[in-house]
Amino acid sequence: THTHTHTHTHTHITCLFYAGEGHHLLALRMVLIGGREIGGIEASGKTSSGNTILGRDDSPFHKRTSKSLKSEGQRFGRHLTVVDTPGWWWHYAPDDTPKHDQIEFLHGAALCSPGPHAFLLVIPVNMAFPDRYRFSLEEHLALLKGDVWKYTLMLFSSNGPYRKDVFERHLKRWPALLWVLEKCQHRYHILDNKNKRDESQVLALLAKIDEMVTLNKGRCYESGENAVHLEQWRRTLKEAAEERITAVETQRTRHQALQNG
Repeated sequence: THTHTHTHTHTHITCLFYAGEGHHLLALRMVLIGGREIGGIEASGKTSSGNTILGRDDSPFHKRTSKSLKSEGQRFGRHLTVVDTPGWWWHYAPDDTPKHDQIEFLHGAALCSPGPHAFLLVIPVNMAFPDRYRFSLEEHLALLKGDVWKYTLMLFSSNGPYRKDVFERHLKRWPALLWVLEKCQHRYHILDNKNKRDESQVLALLAKIDEMVTLNKGRCYESGENAVHLEQWRRTLKEAAEERITAVETQRTRHQALQNG
């Protein structure tokens, strides 16, 4: 349904229009992406942000996301799909990110068939952002191939109200963060995850995503190329796992033979 460009129709199942204002999709698909810092208690606030968007309380288990997980819910008369992906270490290049995490990162986009409308890049609102983080981000997003930046909005996660002037000072301090913001065409939103009852902040975020969808003419991010990569990587990992099992079995047999000998 995402490939059609609608102009005058109000009857399409997945698209509803404000007259002349652009796309207001009844079903919206989002993927949460982002890194994590060494020593950080919670990776980036990705999981918490996903819960805020879906209007859910955080689960008491703050385990690191190791697989891409899809959650869905009805909010504001819309069907929202939110996929949480494993975070990479901010100071790592993709080559240092475990293959399993890379696969799950790509799998996040594939879970939103036929593709996500938005990648929400989650960064704690007051986190230091040196150049090294920017390079890591650029390289990790390059794994997704295609025009991923066109579909990316920066989501600054906060654990309380955050003042705009403080945020602007923070941006000036970290040129690499400003660079990322420019790559996202200055699309950003600050989400206070301590105040999950405040629906207006989620409505404002959805309005910004709608604007981006309109810019992208209602199309979602296509992850066709990734499917091929995913299959190749999965096969390679499976073969490596099978080889390890065989090696362990061989060793065990040899060990038993020695004991019995």
